[in-house]
Amino acid sequence: MRYISVLLLLLPWFFTTTNANPVTAWNDVLQDQVRGNKIDPNTACRYGALLHTAQWQAFRDSIGQGAMPETQAAAVAAVASAGKTVLLSIFPNVTDRVNELYAQQAAAAVPTDRSATLTRALLNDRAKDGSSPAPPPYKGVEEVGKWRPTPPAFKAGLTPHWGQVKPFNLEKGDQFRVAAPPALDSLAFKMSYLEVKQVGTKNSTSRSADQTETVYFWSGANIEMPWYGVLKQVAENFTLAESVKAYACMATAMADARIAAFDSKYFYNSWRPVTSIQVGNNVTDFPADPAFESEIMTPPHPEFPQGHTATAEAAATVLRAIAGKDEVPFVLTSEKVPGKIRAYPSFSAASYEIKESRTMAGVHFRFSGDRSLPLGQNVGNAAVVAYSYKPVAAPGLPAKKVKSMNKNLLRRE
Repeated sequence: MRYISVLLLLLPWFFTTTNANPVTAWNDVLQDQVRGNKIDPNTACRYGALLHTAQWQAFRDSIGQGAMPETQAAAVAAVASAGKTVLLSIFPNVTDRVNELYAQQAAAAVPTDRSATLTRALLNDRAKDGSSPAPPPYKGVEEVGKWRPTPPAFKAGLTPHWGQVKPFNLEKGDQFRVAAPPALDSLAFKMSYLEVKQVGTKNSTSRSADQTETVYFWSGANIEMPWYGVLKQVAENFTLAESVKAYACMATAMADARIAAFDSKYFYNSWRPVTSIQVGNNVTDFPADPAFESEIMTPPHPEFPQGHTATAEAAATVLRAIAGKDEVPFVLTSEKVPGKIRAYPSFSAASYEIKESRTMAGVHFRFSGDRSLPLGQNVGNAAVVAYSYKPVAAPGLPAKKVKSMNKNLLRRE
């Protein structure tokens, strides 16, 4: 991979910026399909990694073989061919849209099947990565401290096998397995238990209006989507070379974060706050509170660690390396809170807010989020190294308050 980086440095005249980022356009198609088909975040992150790994592979091949393209059009066409091959293999129902996008991007190049052939080989190899077939439904265990299906839907555990899926940059899913959660009779657990019971209950008066807005802003299952939105802003003026590399690095980091988080989730198999509070905890003598209801519905998988935070911090870690710093301002919208835009002064500010929101939502203990930040950093830095970026250390807790903005007023409050 390093020889490619050297080659790119020698060709700044060749890969110039364009008004429409061709890589972003393919990611937009993917996100629309994830949203429309309600694809779970583990699978969605894997799809993103497949798409952008294939495009990075196609791009490198287009400039690394003996027949170097004479114009940028050939490289764009190679990236488009990879995108078309991946998306049609996953979503055959979007043929018209994918073919139209491919035709637009490949119109100026001489047709070639090389990129599609390489992409099919990649897909064939990843078909054996352990992501399928799905195992039998996981029903949990009726033990104190252990996960069981949660109300109101009482769904079986989501993708219990995901920790064994072959990663993209890590050696294996347990490479950065987090240390065990606090014992049920520990002070750390007791404090987290009392906190989430107070601030995470439905309509809690212990949350401010802004904190409740934050809960719902980040309540979508597919946490990868907003981070692609951040990268879209960061990569607005990127060259094609910079774009394919950045998208591949962040997409694989998020995919690996899901694998790493689910390895730890099902290894420890920890119960959710709603279970602990409703059934009581005979280890710490907390009485049962059957009436407790979390602010949002609890996701159907074990509590520890936080998948949202690990994924977000992996993305933030990659973005810091891409930008060379943490303090890059950006704005985001949320389908869960229509009409609102939240502005962030840095990547870490958004990641930290996500961590906090999961406790205020009533679905995670604080210690889970605290352990998930370093997990995401480790996974993110593995991707940073794999794609030959220079790691940028994570800062301390963000000192700047995140601003909430009305969608119609694009200014800080």
